[in-house]
Amino acid sequence: MVLEYFNILSIVLLILVIFPLIIYLIWGLSPKIKYDKKVNYKAPNNDPPALVNFLFSGGINNNFDEINIGSFYLTLLDLINRKYISVRIVSKKYRVDNNTKESIFHNKDDFEDKKVLDKIILKIKKQHIEELHLFEKNVLRCLATLENKGNIDILSTKELLYKRLKVSTFQKNYDAWMKNFYDEFFKDNKANFFKNKFEKVFEVYGLFLLIIFIFSAVFSYLESSYLNLIFSFIVGILGLYLIVSPFNLGEWTKEGKKLKIKWDLFKKYYNENLKNSNHSQEFLDEGINYLPYLLALRISKPSLLNNLSESNNITDAYLFLKYVEYPLIKNIVKDFLAADGSFDPKYYNTSGNFVPGYG
Repeated sequence: MVLEYFNILSIVLLILVIFPLIIYLIWGLSPKIKYDKKVNYKAPNNDPPALVNFLFSGGINNNFDEINIGSFYLTLLDLINRKYISVRIVSKKYRVDNNTKESIFHNKDDFEDKKVLDKIILKIKKQHIEELHLFEKNVLRCLATLENKGNIDILSTKELLYKRLKVSTFQKNYDAWMKNFYDEFFKDNKANFFKNKFEKVFEVYGLFLLIIFIFSAVFSYLESSYLNLIFSFIVGILGLYLIVSPFNLGEWTKEGKKLKIKWDLFKKYYNENLKNSNHSQEFLDEGINYLPYLLALRISKPSLLNNLSESNNITDAYLFLKYVEYPLIKNIVKDFLAADGSFDPKYYNTSGNFVPGYG
């Protein structure tokens, strides 16, 4: 009788594990669609690079809905590419003694002039700002707090951390850009990209599985049924997974899948052509105008800089990408968020990235 009971328990636990998989296979798989496999050198639409990065660079993962400093960098790069911000690189010359041996005699041939990066000056252009999205205006306002007489030396921002009004304005607009971005593209529009109608159902089901895990594990342990104990832990792990990352079980809608394919073909075109040694001038001049999108799609920065340096049209976005490393912007943002002690960690996850509803 006891053996029969444990066989029934084993079957019940297995059914509980298999049930969400059956639901996913029936209703959760991506729709099959026909599409033109021809690669495309033009961007499929004008969606912001930060949004393209979220949706099509890593697929559906735990970071979906996470607006982070990398998104801020991409938005800034895009605004530069669209000429709302100009970039000027300032170098300083200094003389280097090339003699390897000490000598009290020198002539002009002993020295070589070298250049070192001195300043990276950004300047906000005031024209047509009213055409921008709210989140883009917030990024410009963040940048404006770094101004000194109309110029922004991105390498010298530390002294501004002691100016409370600038810090407060930066913090206010940084929070606003993340929330405005989320509201515009995710709050009410997520269903345009993903089928996630089972998200809450799976989350509740995950909680149910955790409760089943506790009782079945204790019971199996007391009865020394190690097979059922293993099944119980499988149930518990699945329940925890469904609670922590239920969105992983979502899938693309038909329209979302079509758009993803278009961006994949766009990325494929540039990935394949950047590997060739002989680039046409047309390809280089076209590609350099898509820098924010190519970076958003995770085409490597060294590959972009090395290949597109031969373009006849070196843009401000290219200069920014070349001289302004992501960690520099990340440090500026984090310094300003924490500068006056008003940084509220409840709105941020352990990576320092804003997550709506986190905490």
